[in-house]
Amino acid sequence: NAVVFSDTTNAATFAGDVSLANKLLITGTDTFGSALSNGTTQIYNSATNGSIIAGAGSTYDIGLYNKSGQTVIQVPTGTQNATFAGDVTLQGSAVANNTDHTSSVTFGEGSNPITAEIIGRRGASFDDGDISFRTLKANVMTEALLLDEDNNATFAGKLQFDTAQTFTATAG
Repeated sequence: NAVVFSDTTNAATFAGDVSLANKLLITGTDTFGSALSNGTTQIYNSATNGSIIAGAGSTYDIGLYNKSGQTVIQVPTGTQNATFAGDVTLQGSAVANNTDHTSSVTFGEGSNPITAEIIGRRGASFDDGDISFRTLKANVMTEALLLDEDNNATFAGKLQFDTAQTFTATAG
């Protein structure tokens, strides 16, 4: 049978693919079901959480892919860890893993330019690296703080404290 209907639960079981011409509308609400077995997915509606997708796979529970079949987001089985294959943009800010051995977090607002960024750099031998904090002033991005691979902190401007501080220098 291609379609089996249940009189007691109003559920329908389809033996093959299901195609929709326009949209799938899910009405009513449900709660998270019992544990899923590998290769199964639930899509349902919750009054408080809206649309919910729950999956169970041997490697990933949920994966989103673009029309070319390339990975966009994956959630490893049994975790809350989402792996994004590309850049992530958050209302004008972005997180990027670049091809030049750097990763960056940029901060902006809407269509306004980037106002600050944090850049992590890895050396060519992949055994060292540093972190750079940069800010924008008069349309020029300037390094404000560099934490290098030798644990040195280099400040570009003044180091200011709200209260009096005592510092002790040590050799090294």
